[in-house]
Amino acid sequence: MDYQKLGEEFWRDGFVVVDDFFGGQLMDACTAAILDHYGESPEYVHSGEYIKKSQTEVVCWYPLEEKVAPFERVHGDPRMAQLTAQVLGDGYQDLTCMVMFSSSGTIGQAWH
Repeated sequence: MDYQKLGEEFWRDGFVVVDDFFGGQLMDACTAAILDHYGESPEYVHSGEYIKKSQTEVVCWYPLEEKVAPFERVHGDPRMAQLTAQVLGDGYQDLTCMVMFSSSGTIGQAWH
């Protein structure tokens, strides 16, 4: 994997696509964990003021705090760390892993 090229693509385009980076089984496990945590329609509702200011209606979850195995695997993957360092620089601080969930029919979309 050419990390330098991927980093350049990110800064040129604002995103990179790496097909099958984690593989289907891990992504299926992450999806199952997300649906197990949120269900199909989370009950959490943002205040009207929050929605107006952010123009998005999402619910946050920090799966590493709960030691959710699929997300620990994603977070601990050395390729992910190398790609992140290439994009953000060696001095970046890895703080946590956050999942953003948007229910069907809600306002906006989260970008992280």
